[in-house]
Amino acid sequence: MNRTRTLLAAIFFLMSGLPAESAQVGGPIEGFTFDAPTGSFRGVIGVPGSASLGGAIADGFDQGSVAPQRDHGLAFRDRGCNVITGLSSSDASLQLLAGDFATPEAVVWSGDGSLAVLFSRSGNWIQTVEGLPGAGAPRPAVDLSFLGGSLSAVAVDRSGRRVAIGITGDSAGVYLMTEGGGPVLLFNRSKPVGLAFSDDGSQLYAVDGVSLEGTAFRFADFTWNSFSIDGISDPIGIRPALDAANHSVLLVAGRSDRLLRVYSAADFEFLKEFVLDFPPAQLDGLGRHSLLLGTRERATDPLWLFTTNPGEAVYFVPAGPASGELQ
Repeated sequence: MNRTRTLLAAIFFLMSGLPAESAQVGGPIEGFTFDAPTGSFRGVIGVPGSASLGGAIADGFDQGSVAPQRDHGLAFRDRGCNVITGLSSSDASLQLLAGDFATPEAVVWSGDGSLAVLFSRSGNWIQTVEGLPGAGAPRPAVDLSFLGGSLSAVAVDRSGRRVAIGITGDSAGVYLMTEGGGPVLLFNRSKPVGLAFSDDGSQLYAVDGVSLEGTAFRFADFTWNSFSIDGISDPIGIRPALDAANHSVLLVAGRSDRLLRVYSAADFEFLKEFVLDFPPAQLDGLGRHSLLLGTRERATDPLWLFTTNPGEAVYFVPAGPASGELQ
């Protein structure tokens, strides 16, 4: 019987793209997320459309973030930063990183989960943690106030080699962070509120909250194309994806507009839009074909997902009970 359960757990996790370890739950895992109302990490169990939130794997944290399609993340408490690993296993563990950490407002991850960029728009700083999911090597925080503007967006490429930031104010634009050389301006934009790299890292996408335009910047020749997002007045993010037909598309979310727009990544043609019942707050990766549009802020809030395969759709994951298992 134990052998059969282990085999079934392995199959479930292979289907979900997560490591096939000793499972804590009996079902496919779409991904893991930090759950603010319970201060814990929880799995999204099942497939979008019939998924639920699993119990707490660890709790008592002020903030947390999980690398998309991985079972490791960062957990923050009392100015300390912990690396949490093994979320998909029965022996999830925490390792405290050396140093004093301010709690970030958000975290963005490299696609391979090896690097996390902690940042605060209100505090105007970023900090990277390398070498994940191993011991982790934090670098000193970078205060961006010397640019004369305010941090508005952050993105990192798949390998963690490139980190881009958006700045508003007197020195508004999109910058590339360089090793020891500070930020280098790539192109001017008044209010870059969303940034994202293409999967191969050859392009950087931006969406601007003043001009209401999207931009595709090519690193090969340092040129870019812009396209209108007319109809969205309050953009909050942009993200490349593959649609159900495996075509490259760009997703743009509008908060007060309650819209999610889909554009062709080839010619920036508007393809379709989804009218939402809630204001989207993010466009962050969760599973292989799913994104988080909104996490839970209150105990009664659902989790909101968008999927691209087998079909494009918006789903909610209802709130459920949680119980702490790792203190």
